[in-house]
Amino acid sequence: MVSFNSLLRIAARALRLAPLPAALLLLALVIIRRPGDAAWRETLDQLRPQLTPDDLVLVAPAHELRNLSAGESAPLMAAERDVYLDTRGVRTLWRLSRPQPDRPQEAIGPGGAVSLGANLINGYVGERVLLHKGVAVDRFPVPANNLLRHLDKVEAAVSNPDGSWSQCRRAEDVLQCGEQGWQFVGERKLVAAGQETSCVWTHPYSGRTLRLLVREWPLDRIIHFYAMFSDGAVQDPPAETILVKISDGAGWNHDMLHPARVGAQLLMLQPPAGRAAGDIFIEISSPNDAKSHFCLNLES
Repeated sequence: MVSFNSLLRIAARALRLAPLPAALLLLALVIIRRPGDAAWRETLDQLRPQLTPDDLVLVAPAHELRNLSAGESAPLMAAERDVYLDTRGVRTLWRLSRPQPDRPQEAIGPGGAVSLGANLINGYVGERVLLHKGVAVDRFPVPANNLLRHLDKVEAAVSNPDGSWSQCRRAEDVLQCGEQGWQFVGERKLVAAGQETSCVWTHPYSGRTLRLLVREWPLDRIIHFYAMFSDGAVQDPPAETILVKISDGAGWNHDMLHPARVGAQLLMLQPPAGRAAGDIFIEISSPNDAKSHFCLNLES
């Protein structure tokens, strides 16, 4: 019996000899192979008994969302690449997708592990729990620790030309670092890659360094560090590249350059060994603070 992939190769070679008939054959093969709307609905129906109102179901590709409704079981959301999603309040993240094992981000790894990286920037690793008529269901545990829940244990300071530091003061729900409206550290909503999300506002200062001290952060698991500009900051002329330094003050150091790009960037960090929790320093610097609407988050 001729395999589906063999038919695709035959149709591709035929394109050179008879373009129109071969193109029609390729289109027919894609339609046959593609899971129909019914398969997506049937898969969601099988998942529905496991869903709770605190769960979130991602759908990829996004256009399949129009054919689905989870009712009151759990909210549905289109999965968009390069978007960071604030998952506070989410118990379990589920993904409905059409698997593409030729893409490394989506391939099933050792022990059946799957990555969320092909559909969101969030660096979660989960497991495939169902495959029905070409539609897969993957389950991703949500990290328990989120810096947005930890802001009461954050201190901030800004460097001075003489090498000293000016401490930011607590003012309502933020750390105020100056007189200007943007000179603060705190939770804010920001639109990145077209998606509004909550993150920790850390606008840089021209030629100076903004330093965050995160007290007693859990160090017994992988740390996910997310950085992003607002969409407005990457438009022409774009903001300057930002340098981020992450350390524990005792030899564990990681640097990241975040250019003016659409969407979030993820840095996955192996924490320093030997401690269940400890302090983390995050330093943000840029030669020019113009348009630098920048924010970040930590999860683990």
